[in-house]
Amino acid sequence: MSDLLAGAMAFGFVTLGVVLAWIAKRLFTLESGSLFASVVLVPVAAFLIISGRVSEFAGYGLSAKFREAAASQVKPLHSEIKNIIASGRAGIAQALLGPGAEVAFLQAPAQPQSQAAVPSIIEGLASEIYPSLLRGTFQALVVTDKGGRVLGFFEPHFFSDLLRIEVIQTMRGSRQRYDAERVRAQLEQTLLWDIVEQPDRRAKEWGVIATVKETDSNAAALRKMAESNASVLVVVDAKGTYKGIVRRQDIISTLLLALPGVAGP
Repeated sequence: MSDLLAGAMAFGFVTLGVVLAWIAKRLFTLESGSLFASVVLVPVAAFLIISGRVSEFAGYGLSAKFREAAASQVKPLHSEIKNIIASGRAGIAQALLGPGAEVAFLQAPAQPQSQAAVPSIIEGLASEIYPSLLRGTFQALVVTDKGGRVLGFFEPHFFSDLLRIEVIQTMRGSRQRYDAERVRAQLEQTLLWDIVEQPDRRAKEWGVIATVKETDSNAAALRKMAESNASVLVVVDAKGTYKGIVRRQDIISTLLLALPGVAGP
């Protein structure tokens, strides 16, 4: 983010905070000093969070809790890797520490895989990803090596063409008339097909390769999200093995709730 754009955004957020504070004071007779300050500074905090500059936030008696929350270690949503794609099916696991987060796993083969194996793998993976895309709970397709080390991951926008395929099939008639051959031909034109053919190469070329460690802070995670333009990051251990995911929305909630007057006195 350029300094000029950052300055313009900061001015806009500060102005928004002042306007909100004035409205709150006029309409709700807001008198509490800490709550009034929160109304002013929440937009500023939101700007610092979104821009990844949380370490710059200070002042008005609000910095202590905010900095403490920013320095706290990330709390990943953990999803167990099960039925990994090497066995012919993708592993979709519901996140245990938060609702509405599903992750798919694809294991990159040690040797180039047979083209004959790709169709069944792609169909199994697509059938797993599609329902969570519809629900809006799909977070990422994580590519690992045989040892479980994360090579990269793909966010939901990579798979929007899967929804287009299902819409076309639905318009053609009932599920009894589902044309498997036509679906396979359409899947061959998607990014998912390319990813399954060469998962390790595509993860490095197209995917997000930035990860955070279990010991990294919320501030570090947000900074990496800003740098990689990602709303989700994969959390790994010291060996690079998958340990869960962390979402921008969860970190922002944690930091905003640390402000006085937001989470309560």
